[in-house]
Amino acid sequence: MNTVSFLSIPAGIVPDQEAVVCEGARFSYADTWTRVRRLAGALAARGVGPGTRVAALHVNSHRYVEAYYATAMLGGVFIPLNYRAKLPELEHMLWGMLREPPSYSGMPDETIEQHEEGWSDLWEKPDELWSFVAERDGRVVGAIVMYRRPTGDLRVPAENVDLAFAATWEDVRGSGAGLALTQHVLGWARERGFRSVTTDWREVNLPASRFWPRRGFRPQYFRLYRAVP
Repeated sequence: MNTVSFLSIPAGIVPDQEAVVCEGARFSYADTWTRVRRLAGALAARGVGPGTRVAALHVNSHRYVEAYYATAMLGGVFIPLNYRAKLPELEHMLWGMLREPPSYSGMPDETIEQHEEGWSDLWEKPDELWSFVAERDGRVVGAIVMYRRPTGDLRVPAENVDLAFAATWEDVRGSGAGLALTQHVLGWARERGFRSVTTDWREVNLPASRFWPRRGFRPQYFRLYRAVP
């Protein structure tokens, strides 16, 4: 199930049930689904597609919901902007944050030695942690760390290894470096006798939600969080 399914499935099962109520306006799942598809068509006509960043500046309303799902339907990255923000803050969001990759990872290592140094405290566990890198012209351009989780975790199947960290630097994305590195690691896991590989990703991280399923990963469970005031 992906993000759009949370709207499309109810629209097919309970189309007349209320989905969005905003300032006196009420929209059923069917109404909302129709509006989302119409907006997605308009965005697509303007060139929005996989990976395209779509920023929205608006007060809380049904239009925000529709813009979010329409962007997700096209594989874009939805970026909400706070309408209370002042002009300098908006400029920072648009010209600073929007040019960065939609990822929550650290800064890239420039050399293999720097990469190894960053994980040096883990090398004392050679039967639990393994590190792999993709290198181009003496510079690390991608990295994966594999981790054998302790047994007894109901989320982890038997003979399983966890893909704990993965990153490909922005300047080589689309070159095949990330795909080659991932395929190499999956082959290594098979040779080591592991029967499955698990990884975690945020459902709202659309690039990850496209990349991992294309590598054969399938969602098994959702992890829920709430703030404790």
